Amino acid sequence: MTLPLPGRQVRGSATGKPSMALLDLLGRTWALGIIWHLRTGPATFRALQQRCEKFSLPC
Repeated sequence: MTLPLPGRQVRGSATGKPSMALLDLLGRTWALGIIWHLRTGPATFRALQQRCEKFSLPC
């Protein structure tokens, strides 16, 4: 898996526009789940792991 970067082709788009790179990054496994758990503030890896425990790991 490669890191989506603006100006380069990303999954589902040949344009490489920054918005498409962001959507590609957010669409990856667990990305939105981690962002959701960070909505209350910063957390360590262990804290995120505990918050996501009721789901499947890694979160």
